[in-house]
Amino acid sequence: MAIKDLLLNLFTTTTEAQRDLEKTKIKRAGYAFVRSSSGGGSRANFESPEFDLDVVSAAYDTEAYVRQAIDKYVDLIFKAGWGLNGKNEKAVEYIKMRLATMAESTGVSTDTFLGEITESVVKYSNAFIIKARLKENLNIPGLKVSGIQGKDPIGGYFVLPASTIQIARDKNGNVTGYQQTVAGQNKPLKIKPEDMIHIYWKKPIGYAFGVPFILSVLDDIRLLREIEDNVSNLLYKHLHPLYKFIVGLQESGKESTPEEIEYVKQMIEEMPMDGTLVLPERYDVEVVGAQGEAIDASWALRYFEQRVFTGLGVPETVFGRASTSNK
Repeated sequence: MAIKDLLLNLFTTTTEAQRDLEKTKIKRAGYAFVRSSSGGGSRANFESPEFDLDVVSAAYDTEAYVRQAIDKYVDLIFKAGWGLNGKNEKAVEYIKMRLATMAESTGVSTDTFLGEITESVVKYSNAFIIKARLKENLNIPGLKVSGIQGKDPIGGYFVLPASTIQIARDKNGNVTGYQQTVAGQNKPLKIKPEDMIHIYWKKPIGYAFGVPFILSVLDDIRLLREIEDNVSNLLYKHLHPLYKFIVGLQESGKESTPEEIEYVKQMIEEMPMDGTLVLPERYDVEVVGAQGEAIDASWALRYFEQRVFTGLGVPETVFGRASTSNK
């Protein structure tokens, strides 16, 4: 059966076909890595991801490399656009009408909806889409909308923030429920498995959440920024050379006096940046640390920058770096 015919049949499945689906369904075997969550007295064991998705959000908001890489991935996914095609023209038209109706009802265009899903998958390796069901069937000319398996029909979809979702599973890894926990709300929102779509990427076997690819490079980015900060401090400290002034001579009657030293100090402090000193033979000026012996930290910056590019999976040319390789 073509995928377009399958999508059409999702809305016209007969009771007999529904019974056959239940008969042929295979239960998951083997144990999964189910861990308990930190809070709540509910019977359901809701678990959060092993990692903090808020860290990924903070990196995306504050780190240019992370934002550029994620945005480039999302842009490339939709580079050629998207469309619906199939041999069954009625199925294609029906799906288009459903999407248009949902966009009008929810106030979220289909392009925006698909973009939210894509960004969530690329950024967090997880996208959670909640189904908003209608209390009654729609009566639109040319469009038949009714629920299946005794459930209310779906009126729209909404993408939820991945960092707010916890998943409840049994010992075999079967999902028994979802909940959304948001700061400021007294109670979490309980969501049935049939009312949630979980799209994941790079999910280890036996675990509930996909692992964001950006996590493996965050430590390298932090180290790169620390090195940049140290180099910045080094430049600030040694940008201007150190001048050593010698006042007086080691000869009788030509020694310096405290008043003379104070006078030279004041004269130097009040001298403009492009000023010139005219001194008698009793004064000597020596420039310290200006003989080309400064520390060259460019190799370290280059090395860790390349590690960041490697971890992000983005060539340096994307960031405007010149390269002799045609990759």
